[in-house]
Amino acid sequence: MEDLGSAVDRQVDAKGIAPAAVVRVVLKGYRKISISYYLGKLLRNVPEFVISCPDLGSNNQHTTVHKCETTEGEINETFQFVLPAAKTETTLNIEMSGENWLFRKIAGKVLIPLSIGDTKDLTINFSKAGGELDIEVSFIVRSDRDLSFDQTDLNEKEIKFREKRFVKVNRALEQLLPELGSSERSSEPPVISMVGSGGGYRAMIGMAGAMDAIRDAGLLDALTYVSGLSGSGWYLSSAYGREGMNVDNQLKFHEELRESMSHSLYKLFIDAAHIGLYHSEYSSLKHKYGEPTTFVDFFGYTLGKALLTRKNIHKKLSDLHSYVKDGEVPYPIIVATSLKDGKPANEFYAYMENTPHAVSFPGYNIESEPQKCGSLWDQGFVLRESPELPLHFYMGCTGCAFSILLNSLIQNGGETSKQFLNFVESFREKELIRIEEARRKLKEEEDKEKAGDNIDGLMDFLLYPYKLWKDIRDYNILNHRNALIKRTGKMLNFVKNLGNVELHRLGQAEMKDVRQAEVAENLSKNFIGGTICTDDDAIDICDAGIVQNVCTNAVMDERRTPDLVLVMDFNAYESDEEFDYMPLLLAWARSGLDGVRFPPVVSEALATKEPRELLIFESDGDDCPTVMWFTLCNKEFRKLREYEPKSTQDPPDSRRFNDFPVFGEGTSFKTINFSNTPYQFDQLRELMYYNVSKNMDKIKDQIKKAIKRKTRRLANS
Repeated sequence: MEDLGSAVDRQVDAKGIAPAAVVRVVLKGYRKISISYYLGKLLRNVPEFVISCPDLGSNNQHTTVHKCETTEGEINETFQFVLPAAKTETTLNIEMSGENWLFRKIAGKVLIPLSIGDTKDLTINFSKAGGELDIEVSFIVRSDRDLSFDQTDLNEKEIKFREKRFVKVNRALEQLLPELGSSERSSEPPVISMVGSGGGYRAMIGMAGAMDAIRDAGLLDALTYVSGLSGSGWYLSSAYGREGMNVDNQLKFHEELRESMSHSLYKLFIDAAHIGLYHSEYSSLKHKYGEPTTFVDFFGYTLGKALLTRKNIHKKLSDLHSYVKDGEVPYPIIVATSLKDGKPANEFYAYMENTPHAVSFPGYNIESEPQKCGSLWDQGFVLRESPELPLHFYMGCTGCAFSILLNSLIQNGGETSKQFLNFVESFREKELIRIEEARRKLKEEEDKEKAGDNIDGLMDFLLYPYKLWKDIRDYNILNHRNALIKRTGKMLNFVKNLGNVELHRLGQAEMKDVRQAEVAENLSKNFIGGTICTDDDAIDICDAGIVQNVCTNAVMDERRTPDLVLVMDFNAYESDEEFDYMPLLLAWARSGLDGVRFPPVVSEALATKEPRELLIFESDGDDCPTVMWFTLCNKEFRKLREYEPKSTQDPPDSRRFNDFPVFGEGTSFKTINFSNTPYQFDQLRELMYYNVSKNMDKIKDQIKKAIKRKTRRLANS
């Protein structure tokens, strides 16, 4: 007959996760520790406690961070040990020990036998060394996990946020569109989102300008979501960390941001006092808990010092909950990605969302509370809790474009495969032919813009001169992200030792657009996918811009019921005269691959590379959001002879305020620039303000259409 333990061990839930027998022990406090005993043993360090479960072998032991520097004190540290569910008996080993100059000395040791179902409070006496330790211990079978595997619906806290935010959105739309009567409004407001691209400081300034325009038009309170990566992610982290996202505080935040960005980040990289603070108040704490650190930790800490300011540098992702919980500001989603060290992104990536309530990999149905990120995990259980990772850690991860594989950078200009780049060139040529045929059929539309004929080249994402790497011969440096200098953020792996963690599509939408399917199919040819790293102790977190520099999936996820998406594209195009729109193509193609609805991308500008301030993509169906794609095109802004700037900064030369290059030769806004003068800040900020404000009527028209679509969709649901 099969025993009960074996039967339990074989049971799995709907997600394929088996139950486990878990020992949980809380070390609460200690008394009567004889410090003199330890000094007599010539210990170099004051004593500490080591907890282990012999059934799991020598590698499964934990040491308290707290050291017994006094005869009594509180510890309050929790540890867990995960055994097979069939295990009904085990033993917990607790040692009090310290180190001398040669080896570790065990001063006291207690073995605690446990049977399944035990839950008890104990006081342990270390008779040899003296001292008492208070603990709570339990040994139970658990089917739940500290990790969530069910993302069929949104996080409960996000759902509550939406309920409160919709009230504010409705009020904002009533003021924004007073011409609409109550009968023309849907019972639930349209979900309007804003997405910012990567682009370093250029993206931060562009976001400030776009937000200014949206706020002044009364649209800020109509947004439900804001999302960004890299530079836009830095903007959102700073705006929420400094509580400058609401209407009343945003302008003040932008003025403070302008001042912060005028100081070079590079100077902080070599500032001895700054480096000392990084070690004393951040990296040393991570090392205490056994957490890895890399250059990205220092990079993020430096960004935090510059952009969050010293006052907010210790803020955490979960701290943003108090700022968003009442629905007074849009819900932030900061995007990153997990990559594998020796694989290019076109072969493997795991898209990652970071919000005030969750850190998640939506493609794998995995979600953790932010407070638990950084802790030590096994099979979905927290083995030992570590302090929550600070907000600046995520800033470093979302903006570490330098973690790109150098070999891919040299050969392809990025981690998009060369085959895909060649395919896109032929795709553009076919688009040009299609456009010409459409022209011949519609000769009466004389106002159509003439198609350009320059289709040479596609993209140049080289962040540093090519010659810099010609002499590099070390294969590891070129083909690994963490060779020589660790260039990825590292987080203790919260999917460690998990089985059945397979990639799936984010949605179920089918690609009805044959052109989208063609692009998506080519993009996916080299993509391997598969299981996220479940064997490694830590996972690598990188800038999602390495995969695609505009990530729309976060806000276009069908669980978030998107209706209108405003994309702010701050990508580094080759020149002011030519935009390759590669980020648009990638967003469109990846949406199709992931089963996320994206409207048909039909545009002459896409084929001709002609810069436009705004591209609009709409669908015929009610279940697909509209995308309005804004750029840093400066064609019209630069021509305004009578433009009166809002800036009060003194000009550095005789050129007009609005006469400046955004891309190409002579620009002050390269992605690798980590400072901009207040005058430069105002220039780019006002360009983006102009591009968005000029098209505000088009935004309002699209909101009206979104309301009608929502009304029909709700009526048919």
